Order: sequence, then C-alpha cells, then structure tokens
Amino acid sequence: MSVSKYDREYKVSILERKIDRLVASEKHKAYKDSIERVIDSYDGVVETIMVNGCYYDFIEYCKNVPSLDCAMRLNESKRRKTCRVRQKIEALVKSGNAIFITLTFTDATLKNTSVETRRRYVARYLKDNASNYVANIDFGAKKGREHYHAVVDSNIVFDNWYKYGAINVERVRTQEDDAVRVARYVAKLSNHALKVINAPRLIYSRSTC
Repeated sequence: MSVSKYDREYKVSILERKIDRLVASEKHKAYKDSIERVIDSYDGVVETIMVNGCYYDFIEYCKNVPSLDCAMRLNESKRRKTCRVRQKIEALVKSGNAIFITLTFTDATLKNTSVETRRRYVARYLKDNASNYVANIDFGAKKGREHYHAVVDSNIVFDNWYKYGAINVERVRTQEDDAVRVARYVAKLSNHALKVINAPRLIYSRSTC
C-alpha cells in the first residue's frame, strides 16, 4: 500500500488534522470487535478467531473515502519504516560492535547554517565514516539546543566531525542494564520514524548489518 497516490500537501493535511490517529484507533476497535479468543480443548493453546466481518468492512469503507484511505496508507508506511529501523538497530546491537554517539554543533555552526544544512552535515559524516548507522535529531531538555543521536558500528572515524562541533561516544554493551537503555532508544527512534511527513526523517544507512 503506497502513499504516492496522494500528494505531499494532502498527506500533511491528514496528519495535521490527526485523521491518521483516528483511523488507527477505529481500526483497532473494529479488530477487537471482530475477534474472539478461544482455548483449544485439545492442547490448551489460545487461538484468535474472526467472529464477524466488521474489521474488513471498516477497511473497505476507508478505501472508498480519500481522507481515510490516505490515513490508512500513511499508517502502513509508518509501520513498515518503524520495523525496518528497529531491525537495523537491533542488528547493530547484537553484532557487538555498536556505539552510541551524540553529535553537537558549535555556536557558530548553529548561527550560520540552517536545520536542513546541519542535517546534511550529519548525513554526509555518517555516510562517509560508518558502514551502518541510524540517527535522529533531538533537542536539549533545558535550552532546546539541537543535536543528533546515532547508533553506529564501531569502525566510525571521529576526527572528521570536529569542524562542526563535538562528539560524545559510548560503547553499547550487551549486558542487561544496557539492554534497557537501548530498548528505550529504539522506542524513541520509532517515534521519530512515525513522523514521516511533518518532522525531520531519520538518517540511516541502506546497507544491512
């Protein structure tokens, strides 16, 4: 299901009016109303069976209403991208070579460049200096200072960033305490991934881990 059927302006209007959230909520309700969970009398396994067609009726109805159809397509696009990003981060972490970096900018860089230019700096730096990475923009809790977080492979070259600002590096270990932190970061990246149209998109490598 592609969102290319609708132009960007129309998709932005759907997101601004939060129709995508309404469709997601109603779709979930329709699904819950359509199923019944039963226990198999032979092996005790809980199974889900469809007891009516209201879920499929809702989907068919949405397909015939442009605003709802666009919202449904946007939701599917978000879901697929979120899955890809989550899989990439998990693969990086499981490889044992992942590091967590924070890229900040000097005052001069922030003053003399645009948000999009700084995004290009980050994208180019990661592409030129790491084989696998996922990054997102963030803002400081106190002063709202722009910076980027990234999970990258350990072969990254650090020196090439210093002309733009500073870089902080943490090794991502695989112990249980780090797993919690990484899981939270994956969730944060996923939230950014959902903002496909009206917020800066994630930066990530095309190669597989």
